[in-house]
Parts: sequence; C-alpha cells; structure tokens
Amino acid sequence: MSGTSAILFADIAGSSRLYKEAGDNQARQLVATALEEMASVVTRLHGRVVKTIGDEIMAQFPSASPAIEAAIQIQRLRHASQPRLLARIGVHFGQTIEQGGDVFGEAVNDAAALVRIAKGGQIITSSDTVRTLGDRLKSQARRFDKIKLKGADESTVIYVIDWEQETTATEATQVMSAINDDTLTIPPGSLLELRYQDKRTSITPNQTPFIVGRDHGIAHLQVLSTVASRDHFRIEFRRGKFVLADNSTNGTWVQLEGQEPIYLRREEVPLTGPGVISVGQAINPDNPHLIRFSF
Repeated sequence: MSGTSAILFADIAGSSRLYKEAGDNQARQLVATALEEMASVVTRLHGRVVKTIGDEIMAQFPSASPAIEAAIQIQRLRHASQPRLLARIGVHFGQTIEQGGDVFGEAVNDAAALVRIAKGGQIITSSDTVRTLGDRLKSQARRFDKIKLKGADESTVIYVIDWEQETTATEATQVMSAINDDTLTIPPGSLLELRYQDKRTSITPNQTPFIVGRDHGIAHLQVLSTVASRDHFRIEFRRGKFVLADNSTNGTWVQLEGQEPIYLRREEVPLTGPGVISVGQAINPDNPHLIRFSF
C-alpha cells in the first residue's frame, strides 16, 4: 500500500563509547531502556514503531507534526533521564510504501540520510516536512544546510528543530504570519551585513549563495576593482554558519577582528566576524574596495 507519511529515525548517540566505559551488560541495559522510552513516546503520539535496528528505532506517523512533536519529546526525555545518551533524529515526510509490516520509499531513504547528518541532541528535517507543519512547530525550524539527497537532481534546504525553545501559540502566529519556505525563522546572529563603499547589504541564510564580483550580470554585490574576478567569491550558509568560498584568480584576504589576515585561493573560511574582506590584494586600510562584515 502506498501513500504519504512521516518517517522518524532516532539513533542513540554515544552508545559505542558507553559500551567501552560501562561494560557490555550495563551498556546493553541502558540502551534498551533508552529505546523503550523512545518507543513509548512514539506510541503516545499515535505513531508506530516499524522496527528497531541495533540502537536505533524507525517510526512512522500519518503526518509531519506528530513526528516532529515526538522528536522534540524524545530529545527532552533523553536530556532529562540519560544525558550521556542523547538521540540523533532525522525526520522526513513524503511517499512511502507499506509491505508486510515494513515501510519503504522516498521518506524512508531521506529520513535515514538526515539522521546520519544529525549530531547527538539534534533533530534534522527537510523542507518538505517543515512546509506541512503548523505555525508553532515551524517557528522552531532553523535553516541548517543545503544538501543533495540521494536520487535528487537539485539540492534541498534542511532544517534543525530547536527542541529547547518554548513558543506560545500567540508568539508563533506573530512570527509565522506570512511564512513560506523562503522566510523561515532564522536564528539570532544569522543576519550578515556587508558594507562596501556607500552600500549596505544584509544577507539572510535564505539569500545564499550570495555572489560578490566584478560582473554586474553575475554578482549580487558588484566590486569595481581591477583585481576582482567576475565571480570573485560566494557567501553560503552551511551547518548554521556563513562561509566565504573564493572562486577568483587573484584570491581573497579575510581578517576577523583581533586576528591575522587569512589568504584564500579556491578555499573557504567561516565568517564568525566582525571583520574585513579584500578582493585580489592584501588588506590595506587605504583600499577603497574593502568589504566590511558584521552580524
């Protein structure tokens, strides 16, 4: 039988280390307790535990919202009861095929890929999942990265769910009143401001990749320097950080406040700013083409 459903994979992070530290018997008991607790959350929120695979459970829900609610409750429970054994969770809503009690299909494959990205204590989900959530849960979604899932032609935005956030229905409605996939709430500090000559440009994660270069037809910010390349560097948002990636012939110098300048040529660096960028030549305070950045 085919249709749509939300698939949740929850994996116990730190179990390998636990076996070494606590010994097989105690570790096995602690992991079994954690799996039972996670399964009880799934059942309480009207999901179905499809199977247990080692120290991981796979669960199915009729829609995305109860799956995300279950993921949040699992993380809070793990943090409260066994903080050494936090969960890594991946959730995806999409096409599934049920056969002989098992579940297959796109949602299963994508959820399995997302749980591999997650770290202990994280919930990673997809645009397709977030798009179907109610306002309260949408307001807890933070843009995290852009990846190409297996079999997909194009990259897709993935999100981390802030399970520690407490949001009232009123606050969520205010925040998400005009939400769509391009305007999801971004975490504090995720607005990058560039200042070049008399221009100020603010970049959100949803506006990346942001191109800086000499060619007005390509660049979002045009730098009229003779040593700038047509597509000199790009700013991307990955894993919760803005990253500068150089594409140029002459290279890019980046100096974070209080640190020595870094020279990049076909390399990249996270912008943890504030700081200054120089295209094609070393940083010189008298250079009229310096780009300053801050958060």
